[in-house]
Amino acid sequence: MNIMVSMWLNILHTVGLNYAERVLQSMGLVKLFWQICLLQKGPQDVPSSPFFFQLMMIVYVVVSFLFLIIIGGSVSYSLIYAVGEIALLYVCVRSLLAVVGFGYRYQQTLVAVLGTSLLLSSMVVIAFVWLDNSVPEDKPEALRMIQGVISLWSFVVTGHIYRHALQTILFVGILLGFVTMLFIAQILFSLTS
Repeated sequence: MNIMVSMWLNILHTVGLNYAERVLQSMGLVKLFWQICLLQKGPQDVPSSPFFFQLMMIVYVVVSFLFLIIIGGSVSYSLIYAVGEIALLYVCVRSLLAVVGFGYRYQQTLVAVLGTSLLLSSMVVIAFVWLDNSVPEDKPEALRMIQGVISLWSFVVTGHIYRHALQTILFVGILLGFVTMLFIAQILFSLTS
């Protein structure tokens, strides 16, 4: 019986250490996503890990779903939009990379796109909370300006990621990011209206 208990304790210890190690690695990813947002690193610096890929996909869908619910979307609309967005982004990125012969880079590219998107979106939420607590008279205009600047920077960051993933110039990366976003928005609009 002691052998069984010892074996289970070893398994739990190993699983716990692996979980703790993965959490620490995830914290390092936040720093990496910030560096990508500052155009200091690229998707090639993201670990090629099925675990992080799946984690980012799940986190992105959950956060998108919850955000849409919070701003007043119905459960069905929010679920269709969140799952549809990630599915379409997956297809677009995987297709773009496959066309130029870099299909093997899809996990790193998607993790970089999703991670930086979550980071930049959280900045908008923080700005909203900060403005809500400070109560200036021109709060809606200040929030729109902050959201606009972060949205524009998001195009640059996505272009930077595509530039590295596709080995092209920044302008082409930004253009592909913009076209991808328009394509996804158009399909999601038709699915949810």
